[in-house]
Parts: sequence; C-alpha cells; structure tokens
Amino acid sequence: MDFNPFYQGRQQLNVTGRSVNGTDPGIGGTITLCAGFNKVPKYSIIIWDFVSESTQRIAECLRLPGRSNIRYSGDTNLRLNLNRINASLTITDLKTTDSGTYLNTVLNKAVTRDFQLRVLAPVSKPHIRKLGKSSGVCWVQCTVKNGEGVNLSWYRGNKRISNTSSSDIKINLTLPLNISEYISTYRCVASNPAGNLTVQFNKDALCTGSSVTHVFWLVIAIVILLFVGIILFGKFLKKQKYCVL
Repeated sequence: MDFNPFYQGRQQLNVTGRSVNGTDPGIGGTITLCAGFNKVPKYSIIIWDFVSESTQRIAECLRLPGRSNIRYSGDTNLRLNLNRINASLTITDLKTTDSGTYLNTVLNKAVTRDFQLRVLAPVSKPHIRKLGKSSGVCWVQCTVKNGEGVNLSWYRGNKRISNTSSSDIKINLTLPLNISEYISTYRCVASNPAGNLTVQFNKDALCTGSSVTHVFWLVIAIVILLFVGIILFGKFLKKQKYCVL
C-alpha cells in the first residue's frame, strides 16, 4: 500500500508504519516518523536514510544495555531529532527539499519501513476581477498563482459549481463565472493539500450600481463643457462690447 503523507502548520504529524494521523504538510512545519517501537529493543541498530536523487544516511541509533548512542549526518542534521526511547525521527522547519523517501531500517531484524513525504508551499491568495456586464449578467474571473497540487474553485453557498487545475505550474490558474443573480454567497477558493484560501465575491464592488470609472469621466466631461461654455460666453461679451455704436 502506498503512503503519501502531507503536513501543514507547526503541529506535529505522527506517522506509524504506513498510516497517517494528522493534517496535511507545508513549509515550516514539524513531522515525526515513527520506527514502530514503544521502546527500542536492546542490542538494536536503527538507521534512517533519506532518498531523493541519491541515498543519504541522516541518523543512527545504537541501543545497548543502559545506554543509547545517537549520531546525525547530512545537511539537515540541525533540524533532526532522533528519540532515544522509540527511535522516532522528528524533522523541524520543513522545507520543500525535505520531500522524498525516508527509509527506517532495523539492521538486526532486517526490517525496513519507507515513508514518502511531500512538503508543499502555501497556496497563494486568489484575486477576483470584473470582465464585463450586460443585460443583467456580470462576468467575473478568479485568478491564482499555480503550484503543485493547486486547485481553483467557485462556490455558490457550500456547493462547488466549477473548478480547474493544471500540471503546468508556470502559468496562473483562471476560472471565469457568469452571474445573473447578484447574491453575496459566491466565493472563490484556492486550495492544495497543505491548505486553502478563500475570497468572497463582492457584488457591490463588481456587479451592481454605477461604475466609478464611468462617474469619473462623466464629471470630467461636465467640467470641460462648462469651461468651454465660459470661454465662448466671454468671447461673445467681448464682441458685443466692440460693436456698440
């Protein structure tokens, strides 16, 4: 059975064997991978390896009567903590480079467990903008920066009415929506397995009432007409002055 844990925030996610109890993972969090012991048996050698592009030994635990020897290695050793009692491995301040396979081997029992870990960046906040309005229909569009596992959705109340995703993380995700009933229960949600962010649809700002831009240009036009009228009226009075007999 495949194992694919995620983690979010700074809570601890406890992983036992290939089952997960906790929330999904993201950058900056802490995760604990369990070796499957309540207490490491005597005369045991427990090793942890990290496999990404190559295999790297990151921690070892030698259990002898009355003492336990622990050794760390690799670039992540300052963020590692190997429990002396049960040989669980805790990784703090998670980074995307921590994504990969973690192997836990009990040498004297010839037992190996593998843990597939993927650390995701937080999802960006989506943005809603107006595309147009005609005959009682308002066109809006929600946009978010794409990333691994990102999904963009429109909701009416608690019901999802449309969604989109793309494996091309270099492009932004966009999702249009046609609204004929200007109600305030629409919302756009950007999510990935590490969390989600929601933007509420603001009907007053986007789809109802006069456009601020239209009002601005209307005022400018009125001011220009008044100014031209004053100049013409002034020229008329000046002409009348010179024509008096």
